[in-house]
Order: sequence, then structure tokens, then C-alpha cells
Amino acid sequence: MAQHLLPSDCLREIFKFMREISETAVEERKLLLSCLLVNRLWCETALEILWRDPWRFGRFSRDQIYWKPLSRTIFSCLSKEQKELIKRNNISLSLTDKRPLFDYIPSIQFLSNDHIKKVVENILMTGVKCSDTLFHYNANILENELWKLFMKKCVTVRYLQLPNTPIVHFPGANQCLAALSEFECSAYAPIKLFLDLAQVCRNIKSMIIDPCGDDNDGLETLICLQNNLQHVRLHSIEDDKCQRIGEALKTQSKTLTSLYESSICIPSNIIAELNNLKSLSIMIDELDTDLDQLGLIELPNLEALEIMSSAYQPLDLYTSLIKTTIGSLRKIVFKTFPPPSEVEIQPYIQTIINQCPNIEEITLWYIEEIYPDLEQLLSSYLDYQLACDATSIFGLLIKKSSHNLAQLNLSGNWRFTVNDLEGFLKMWKGRKPLSLKLTCDVVITSTYMEVLDYFTSVGILKSWSQGWPEC
Repeated sequence: MAQHLLPSDCLREIFKFMREISETAVEERKLLLSCLLVNRLWCETALEILWRDPWRFGRFSRDQIYWKPLSRTIFSCLSKEQKELIKRNNISLSLTDKRPLFDYIPSIQFLSNDHIKKVVENILMTGVKCSDTLFHYNANILENELWKLFMKKCVTVRYLQLPNTPIVHFPGANQCLAALSEFECSAYAPIKLFLDLAQVCRNIKSMIIDPCGDDNDGLETLICLQNNLQHVRLHSIEDDKCQRIGEALKTQSKTLTSLYESSICIPSNIIAELNNLKSLSIMIDELDTDLDQLGLIELPNLEALEIMSSAYQPLDLYTSLIKTTIGSLRKIVFKTFPPPSEVEIQPYIQTIINQCPNIEEITLWYIEEIYPDLEQLLSSYLDYQLACDATSIFGLLIKKSSHNLAQLNLSGNWRFTVNDLEGFLKMWKGRKPLSLKLTCDVVITSTYMEVLDYFTSVGILKSWSQGWPEC
């Protein structure tokens, strides 16, 4: 009887689906590894998926059981000429001359400078010990050879974390980087690296600049030449302003829909020019007077607004921004301290009632004086699943609740992180042991359980239980 085999493209789609339904990278890896011994076709197809982003399966800092064999396998893929070059430089490595069973490198689509350094470090640590100076010299040679290997053999690179190596000049770089869609870099990288990339990469959709601490002519050119830049993340260390990088982002205003800033590194008046933004996230550690401009800008298409701040910023700024939206806002999240005052919260709630008919997730602060406004808000959204931020309630309970409070029941659509819960329970120390019942939509994972069990064991919690929200 003839044996019918699934075609490789069909298998590929099945394996992609397995990746989507896997809850963790470890589970995904186990599922794909179980397919390797079925037959050669299954093996080749599973390996292709596994090697698209081989770095994601090993914890970066400590999973040596994973990193050592991965590093040896990658170095075994070096050409004979490259291995001879390594020997000529007196770099003593225990490399095998035997070629690997499969050619893994063409499948790789994600290249990170940090991961390449990790691979080189693992290989050098298994060789002859040497001085720090010689170690760094040898590491530089090996990193260059690995980048040459990847540029020559990778078919398509989707994600690149930029190294200081001039990779564009390596054979094959023009082809493998042409479809680059995710790019991560430092604004302090050499100008020429960006100018070289700009000749090849015109379809970057997502860009992370970390750190974004200074203007860079090459980076500005690369940004300006993109055809469809959609998502940008900027991480500033010292609140440095990068006016020209901001001006470059203005050239992408037609396609740019998502902006995340950790500290403000482009002037707020430039954000006003990005009128197609759908998502704006800002993280602030210190008071920034430039943010006052946010109250004057208009972002009519905004769907998600997230503000994280440990420095006081008037809520009125963001209320004014919310007023400029055209009913598209679905998510408003604030993680700020100190909380806003009553005179700020009331107009904020009224603005949401009047301007945000499609809201799905919202941060609210509760004080007794705003009860009528809160009641009006909830009455307006009976058909919506509003997620309430428990962080503010936790803070209110610590400050205002009676020391005789012994039971707390969170019921409904609440939102809080493990860190929020742990911080609340730490502050509860010295009070009457609390019985906590969670009848809410937060998924209580094993990490939450560990925190709850710990605070029960030390007597801060009397007990805790989990129920299911009523339909």
C-alpha cells in the first residue's frame, strides 16, 4: 500500500500553529523536538521552525545546557576557510571538521548582537584560557566570522540588533537584509553603519532605539528613507532631547501608528505632528516640563494611551489630549504616583463619558467625592467589559481602611500584576491578617500563587481563595 506524506508546506503551517498554541518557548521546543524522529521531511520542516529564532529557547544569562551545544553547532557551520583563518590567528578552539547533518544557518531570521557575543563567549570559555586583552581580540575575530557566515547564508533576516561590525559590506548582506522588518540599535552607533544600511533596508516596520541619547545623521537618514515605518520605541537615559531624530519621525507620520517613549527624548510638539498615532505610551521618571505641550496637541485616531510616571504630571494634560480623540480610544492606562486630586479626576471621568464610547480598559482612582461621577461612568458602560486597575484601590486600602478590615473580595474585571499584589501585601504587614478572595478575571498563574502562599505562610494573609466571576 502506498504511503501518502503531507507536503512540506502543509507541515510548515501545522508547525507554525503549534508555535502559536504553545504557552511558553520551552513547551514549543518540546513539541517541535518530538517531530524530529518521524521521518526526514518532518525533521527538516521542524528544524526550519526551530532555527528561525534559536536564541529564544535558552534563558540568556544562565542556561548553559542550552547555549553550549547551540554555540558548538553554529561554529561547526563555518566554512573550511573560516576555520583555517581562526587557526592562523592562534585561536585554540575545539572545533570539529565534520559538517553538521543539516544546514541550519539559512533558516535563521533573527540576529542579535547580544546573542552573537554570547555564542562567542561560550566557545572561547571552552578553549585555552588567556588574558583579557587577548580574549577581546579573539572575540572580535570570531564575531566578524559569524557575521560573515550569517550574511552569506541566511536567506531572509527579519530582525536585526545592529552590531558595530560593518555587516553590509559582507557578501550576501544585500540579499538577506532586504526584507528586514524589525530593527534595534543605539543612537551612538557609527553614522556610516546607518548610511550603509539605508542603501539596503527600506521596509523596516518596527524600530527600537536604545539608548536614544543623541542625534545621529546616519540614523536620521535611515528613518527618513523607510517606506512603511509603523512602530517606534525610544529609550532615553538622561532625558536628552533628540530634535533631528524627532524631525525624521515626522517624515513617517503617514504610516507611524505606535510610539513608546521611556523618558521624553523627542520634543512634544513633534508628537503633535504624528496625527495618525493609534498607540502612545510614555514612561517618565522625573518631572519634564516639555510634557506640558501634550495638553495642546491633537491625536484624533488614538486607540491606546498608557502613562507610567513616578513624577507628578497634572492629569489635566492627558484629559485635554483625550478630548481631541474622535471616539476611537479603547484603552487608557495610568500607573502614576502620586494619584491625582478630586478636581482632576472629575473632569477626567466626564471626558471619558463624553468622548470614549468604545472604551474597553480604563484606570480609575476612587475617592468618596467622585462617587456620583463614577456611578455615571459605570452606568454608561453596562455593555462593556471595563478593566479596573486594582493598584489605586490597593493604595487607598493601605491609607484609609480600618485596621480591623479582615476580608477583601475582588470581584469582576480587575487588573493587577504580581508586583502590584506583592507590594500591597508587604504594606499590609502589621495589620490584622487578611482573608483574600479573588473572584475576578485575573488569571492566577503559579507566580501569583507563590506570592499568595508565601504571605499566608508568614501570617500576613489568613487565607486566600479563588472563585469564578458570575456571568
